[in-house]
Amino acid sequence: MYWVFWAMAGAAVVHVAEEYLFGWLDFTRGLKGRYAARFTAGIDLAAFIAVNALFILLCVAGAIVGMDQPFFSLSIAALLLINTVMHLVPMAMVRRYSPGSASALFLYVPLAIYAFYVVDEAGRLSALTVLGAFLLGFLWMSLPVGVAFIRSARIAD
Repeated sequence: MYWVFWAMAGAAVVHVAEEYLFGWLDFTRGLKGRYAARFTAGIDLAAFIAVNALFILLCVAGAIVGMDQPFFSLSIAALLLINTVMHLVPMAMVRRYSPGSASALFLYVPLAIYAFYVVDEAGRLSALTVLGAFLLGFLWMSLPVGVAFIRSARIAD
C-alpha cells in the first residue's frame, strides 16, 4: 500500500525525462512577459540538471521515510500537484504542449491524490497535515523558481 511514495519518485524520473526529451527549456524560452523572461534567463542546461537531480533525491527521501513521516512524504505529493499547475497554466496561456505536462497530469495527479488517500486510510491525515504539506510543497517549488530569478539577476548585472 505504501508503494505510492516510491511510485511518485519513479514518476519524477519519468517527468524529468519528458521535460528534457521534449524541450522544456525551449518551451520556457518561448514564454512572454517580464517575469517569464527573468525566470528563463536564469535557467540553462546545467541548472536544469542540478535542480532536477535534487528534486529526484527529494522524492526518493519522501519514499524512504514514507509512512514514518507522512507530513514530509505528503509535502512531496503536494509538490507534484503544484508542479502540475506550473505546467498546465503556461500551457493554457500559450495554447501549446508544455513538456512535462503529460506525466504531471497522468502520473503526478493520480499518485499524489492516492498518497493523501493512503495516509488518510491509515488514520494519519488531518487538516493541519494537509495544510502543512501544501505549504512545504509550495516552499519546495519556490526554491528552484527563486534560484532561477536570482541567477537571472546576476546574469543581468
